[in-house]
Amino acid sequence: MVDTKHLLVDGDLVAVHLVGRGTHEGMFQGCPPTRRGWRATCTAIYRVDHGRIVDFCVNWDLLALMEQLGCVHRVDTVSA
Repeated sequence: MVDTKHLLVDGDLVAVHLVGRGTHEGMFQGCPPTRRGWRATCTAIYRVDHGRIVDFCVNWDLLALMEQLGCVHRVDTVSA
């Protein structure tokens, strides 16, 4: 499921901020299914020409998603 949090339009550019959530039920980035729930944010920018998307850039917070699935773990930082 994806919820739209913000939608901005400026000329031919459309920016959207989304929050996606779901359940990890299949192989993802080399991580076998965990059946864990996840929630991650996404920012996308689209360029539209004559009502059609002609270019886009999408960025999901994959680190947060992978942490929630238990596929990666943050390491403690050491200050100098």
